[in-house]
Amino acid sequence: MPLSRRQFVAGAGGAAVAVLAGANPARAGIREVAPAAGGLYTPNAAPLKPAAFLKLPPGAVTARGWLAGQLKLQLDGLCGHYPETSHFLDFATSGWVHPERAGWEEVPYWLRGYVDLAAVTGDTTAKSTAGKWIDAVLATQQSDGFFGPAALRTALNNGPDFWPYLPLLQALRSWQEYTGDTRVIPFLTRFLRYMNAQGKSAFDSSWVSVRWGDGLDSVFWLFNRTGDAFLLDLADKIHAFGANWVRNLPSLHNVNIAQGFREPAQYALRSGDASLTRATYSDYDTVMAAYGQFAGGGFAGDENARPGFGDPRQGFETCGIVEFMASHQLLTRLTGDPVWADRCEDLAFNSLPAALDPAGGPCTTSPARTASTSTTCRRAKASSRTASRCRPTCRASTSTAAARTTTAWAGRTSPKSCGWPRRTTVSRPRCTRPAASRRRSATARR
Repeated sequence: MPLSRRQFVAGAGGAAVAVLAGANPARAGIREVAPAAGGLYTPNAAPLKPAAFLKLPPGAVTARGWLAGQLKLQLDGLCGHYPETSHFLDFATSGWVHPERAGWEEVPYWLRGYVDLAAVTGDTTAKSTAGKWIDAVLATQQSDGFFGPAALRTALNNGPDFWPYLPLLQALRSWQEYTGDTRVIPFLTRFLRYMNAQGKSAFDSSWVSVRWGDGLDSVFWLFNRTGDAFLLDLADKIHAFGANWVRNLPSLHNVNIAQGFREPAQYALRSGDASLTRATYSDYDTVMAAYGQFAGGGFAGDENARPGFGDPRQGFETCGIVEFMASHQLLTRLTGDPVWADRCEDLAFNSLPAALDPAGGPCTTSPARTASTSTTCRRAKASSRTASRCRPTCRASTSTAAARTTTAWAGRTSPKSCGWPRRTTVSRPRCTRPAASRRRSATARR
């Protein structure tokens, strides 16, 4: 008899399923699968609690069909050609290559996705480009473990700003898993020792304070490979000093929520406290109850979720979509609960395609513009003329699961959270929709 994906996840291939101790009665379906045994992969090392599943290394699965096509669009679209269009990704001037120059989250965000894209597609050019950047980043490490732009050493409260490092650590992990590069684990060990030596002010403010879940994942990843006890101390410091997500929303920024709400469940691997896992479920339910009247698995958060603005006419950043997907993937692995896989799929098949143009990039063009214009937007160096054609535009969502009145603001992502060029003012693009769509929106509002 055919076995559906949901049946497989729920049963973990026939493994016993147990109800979480003291589960929230309102979420009686919260379940945890018997932990994965390990085999060729790296399970959680004691005293960390076991996860339900183990993450396969990048490249272990070969995509086919629709998914392979989506990955090809990413390679041919903005992700694969971003260094050609963004001055932030200029190898000759980036602070991640030349520490005396400036640099922040832009290269880390891009490289995190690009390394995985190179691995899962096996594309020769992508692998070569990723390797070039990884080699350059590794070469910047100082004797105390710090690496990257020198200015980041004192950028936050006269101490290090760790936020841009969190996505870059994930890129380095993927590279190590894919290539077996022996430089990465010692490199990360030195850097996380440097991180652990910092005081409270390096953990409790700015963007990093609400996004430490990404840091916990890297700390546990390294602990499972080295067993270094200082990493458990660092995990405790992250949870104690970072923003409190335990049945609490310390930020209403949509990307902060998408990344941050899972932190309690992640720290539960260290503490063994099942109430922390339930707190993550509670945070999700709180957000979706207030702002989840939004087709496609997301929530109304443009740029912040705003009380009183929870209807489907609001926006949801592309960054928020992909970070929400990443959180759902991680929670599937930790808990074994298939609801997180379902939620990730809802976003992947609905919200994400609606946030990208058909050619794989967030830059959209009006119907009157030609395909060659779209290619210019993605690939050409950004002259003033090209830049004017590449300004984000909005369009009515074509996703079958999206409400007809929903507008996807393609490419309109936060300068602070996604690495788009900073501007002192941002002009909201005009949205031109067919008259029929406007009539439907007016009817829906009434």
